[in-house]
Amino acid sequence: MKKMIFCAAMGIFLCACADSSGSAEISQTAQQTTETQPIETTGTTAEKTPEPVSLADYLNALPADTYIPLLREISADTTLICEAKNDRYAVYTYDSETGEKSETRLCDTLPQCGKGGFWVLTASTEPDAASMRTAVTLLDTNTYSRAQIIGFDMKEIQSFDLPKGFRADSFDIETETGRVTYSETVQQADGAFVYRIALSDNALADAQIILETPLTKNEVNLYQTKLIGNRIAFSGGYLSSPSTQSKPAFGWLNVNTGSMTYEYRRDGYDYAVAFCDSGAYVFDAGYPFGTAPTGTVFRLANGESGALRLQNAMESLRVFPSASGAYFATVLEGTNENGADLDRISVYDSAGGFVKSFDINFANDGRHYVDSVFVLARTVCVQTVYAEGGGEWYHFDF
Repeated sequence: MKKMIFCAAMGIFLCACADSSGSAEISQTAQQTTETQPIETTGTTAEKTPEPVSLADYLNALPADTYIPLLREISADTTLICEAKNDRYAVYTYDSETGEKSETRLCDTLPQCGKGGFWVLTASTEPDAASMRTAVTLLDTNTYSRAQIIGFDMKEIQSFDLPKGFRADSFDIETETGRVTYSETVQQADGAFVYRIALSDNALADAQIILETPLTKNEVNLYQTKLIGNRIAFSGGYLSSPSTQSKPAFGWLNVNTGSMTYEYRRDGYDYAVAFCDSGAYVFDAGYPFGTAPTGTVFRLANGESGALRLQNAMESLRVFPSASGAYFATVLEGTNENGADLDRISVYDSAGGFVKSFDINFANDGRHYVDSVFVLARTVCVQTVYAEGGGEWYHFDF
């Protein structure tokens, strides 16, 4: 297996897809787009109207050092694009029908999307600002002062200050309603610690306690969460007793009753989770020495979880769902009949049914790596990177 390399870069090539057998090599053609620029006319300056450019051509024409950690389809013609910019994120929408970009929002954290928009946190320099470990994979040492919900039109929907000293193990905002859910460890007046999961309809004020247990008796800590209606999809850690090492866990929590259903691993495997609007996909993040990946993905939807079997066990290491959760893609690394590096992108539906696969043939030099896969309505966008910088985009329809 090729060595994984994470680079903040991408290239400027457009690639046609192979057929469903996955045997054809991808062809590549360079693409460019027309930039809007001032035009001098008899002493006046006019601006040229943007020309329609497909999303594929737009991505391929971005500068080579552009890295995109997030793509989300908003409508048939409009896509949310997030570019990494020096430890911040430039977020905007692109309309392929008109060729126009929206205004750009610079954000301190990676946007967390929902049906109603996305939420982000604002960094603070104050030493006692809020700190949390959340689905945005923030470190506990990071501090934040404010939360914002932003619509896909880049207009602020809601914002609120985070209390000083607030610490959360998990944190999520439902963009459609503005409700906030979080978990925290709290010391009570008698000195005892409790683990608390709460829901707030009013920017962390008047919080409703969903579940509260003594820390010594708590079985599951929530790390990553997604509030969906009256349920919270989560991944976390299971503790059979306070003195044992936690085991990866995932499941659902009912916000009305506080009832929790979960599963946890007993075999040394680790989990990763990818959230979507309807729930999450849980897959292998690693496997014990001397074993192999499980080849199984768990689908969390409607308060339940179900196991989906993939065609190849190694596929369960890298899973990328669509925004709605209707489809997900996997990446399988290998070689072709000539011994050159080959990555196979496979698409499945939410029931685990195989839809189509596509092969990307690389030169056998160990330079390439599939960094991320974005599943839009009926298109897969694949971002690859090189060891020395730069990369390429591949686009497939299914």
